[in-house]
Amino acid sequence: MQEKRLLIVDDDSAFLNTRADLLDEKYEITKAYSSQQALDIISQTTPPFDCFVLDYNMPEMDGVTLAGEIRKNTLYNNAPIIIATGNNEIERIRIAREAEGMVNDVVHKKLYQDTLHALDGAFSARSC
Repeated sequence: MQEKRLLIVDDDSAFLNTRADLLDEKYEITKAYSSQQALDIISQTTPPFDCFVLDYNMPEMDGVTLAGEIRKNTLYNNAPIIIATGNNEIERIRIAREAEGMVNDVVHKKLYQDTLHALDGAFSARSC
């Protein structure tokens, strides 16, 4: 079975590289250091990505807004999108409500297992 293609977007290079290193055993990873770079990569990449992990708090465009931009592309109407945030539980709930319908899950940025669980859950819900 071919690895699923994952785009990870985070303006913090330490988190981005660590998360990519942890997920690369299971996914084919592409990294973007900004929302704009992510949109550029998405527009130039074939075949399309299977899933996305987006940092919530980025300078020019937050993860929820980026998720909305990704969803505008019909190739990604059903692609799993996970928002990762370093914020507390109350903030995660607020982000999830704000992102309702655009993202599959909101996870704590530092909890690698939460990200894996969210991706696995999103893919099983899609019956990939």
